Amino acid sequence: MTAAALCVNTLYTGPIAAALGGLDLSLPAGMTVSALVYAVLMRNDRTVLAARAEA
Repeated sequence: MTAAALCVNTLYTGPIAAALGGLDLSLPAGMTVSALVYAVLMRNDRTVLAARAEA
C-alpha cells in the first residue's frame, strides 16, 4: 500500500508521481511490490517446501 501511495495521482499526488509529471503508477507499483513481498515471505513456508519436494 505504501508503494502505491507514493505513485498515486488522484486526490493526492505522491512524490514519485509528482516527479514523473503526474504519471499514475500506483497499480503496477502496488502489484509488483506485493508480489515480491509475498515471494520473499513464502520461500521458507512448510507447505511450499513440501510441494517442491514432491515435484
